[in-house]
Amino acid sequence: MKLSIAPSILCLLCFFCQTYADWQVTCNDETRIILAVCKENLDKEQTVFNKTFTKAYQGTEIEQMILKQYPSLASFLTAAFENVQNDFNSHKPDTFFISAKKQNGDVVGFAAFYKKPERVYLWQLAVDPEYQHLGIGQFLMYAFLNNWKDCYNITLATRRLNTHAIDFYKKHGFNTSNFVGDHLDPAVYIGMEQNINPEFIASITQKYEKLSDDNGIPAHKILSLPIVSPCITHIKIEECGEPLVDLYETNNKRIVPLTAFDSKYNPGHNDAGKVRQGLYEHLLLLLSYLPENVGLAVFEGYRPLWKQKEYFVKKFTELAQTHPDKSFKGLEGVYSETCKFVSPFIDNIPVHCTGAAIDFMLFTRNANDTMELLDLGKFGVIFGPNDQAKTLSENISVEQTQNRKMLLDAAAQAGLVNYGYEWWHYSYGDRAWAYVENKGKALYGLVHTEETNEELTKEDFLNSMQNKI
Repeated sequence: MKLSIAPSILCLLCFFCQTYADWQVTCNDETRIILAVCKENLDKEQTVFNKTFTKAYQGTEIEQMILKQYPSLASFLTAAFENVQNDFNSHKPDTFFISAKKQNGDVVGFAAFYKKPERVYLWQLAVDPEYQHLGIGQFLMYAFLNNWKDCYNITLATRRLNTHAIDFYKKHGFNTSNFVGDHLDPAVYIGMEQNINPEFIASITQKYEKLSDDNGIPAHKILSLPIVSPCITHIKIEECGEPLVDLYETNNKRIVPLTAFDSKYNPGHNDAGKVRQGLYEHLLLLLSYLPENVGLAVFEGYRPLWKQKEYFVKKFTELAQTHPDKSFKGLEGVYSETCKFVSPFIDNIPVHCTGAAIDFMLFTRNANDTMELLDLGKFGVIFGPNDQAKTLSENISVEQTQNRKMLLDAAAQAGLVNYGYEWWHYSYGDRAWAYVENKGKALYGLVHTEETNEELTKEDFLNSMQNKI
């Protein structure tokens, strides 16, 4: 399966996550269905919404009540979809869409949701009537629940008359809570307090991972949440005291600096080739699962905190300059978006500063001992915009997809975890790894404990940046 949830929400979303997969379903045309994060317009998703709503309510009292207030059912559906589309088009950070698409790009289903602190609201889950009863809705639900299994509460609303939808949601662990009337028909509010039913959530995770693994993509080895999500940053760290290993002093011909190919990839400090001992050992495992002529072209492993701050400010400035709202509130959204690509230095322990993560590309060494980078797509987010950054990006070629899959497969076998927003970023022993592997604790804290974060709040940072942009 070729995943793309993301957050992504989940938007999986306009930015989340996002991670999903190609999934073979039995359609009349024997096509494959791909779950993907929506990026631009939602015209195809609105078409699916219109068709499913019409099938569910045409000829019912719901339609009769709608026609008393709107000139047509179509005008009502356009209005109903408009608000969420506006949120999506304005890149509202808590609005996400995951679409189920055929290989030709046709959308056959989608899930749309809003993310709030400790709560997710599932606004719509719809499957084109022609593609219902093939398991597409179930897989959308699995992907949705798997990515938000740490949220305390998930809610949704559907119409009282839509008994098929109510039965579907109940089947997936939701409980009817109450009816809330409006100008059309009482809406059934359905909710799930996920910590009440851990067995169900565990079963969802198993089913989702099995669907993914059966189709060749190790989805469970990709972190599809933003790396600063509370469920990750709240994981405790028990420093194990492992030393750093300088990769460039190991004399391994399959590990070279990325500057050997292009000098622009100079990270600007002398410790970029260092990683924790545990990560180094897993990188050797990674190499054992890759073809013998393939190696790692390393951009950066360990990163000092001062460099992390530099990257964060650079990315924040880039995003803020193109953001239409330069107010404090608007810049809060820019801050959240920046955090998806560069781990913040405020109230956080950035993973590169622990020596637990590494950014790299792949290269091949030819028979005449010359080296050539493999094409996995555009590298990096600190050099400007990158619409190919997400591991499961839809904006990459067949060759790039195959090379990423080769890397993902080898990394999964080696016990490494990928960050879904950056195809080049892998880690071991950090909080992201602990979250994905369900370890309960991370192994590495700051390499240099004297590099404590200065007493700077997010509000202080935004105020200072507002004066510069």
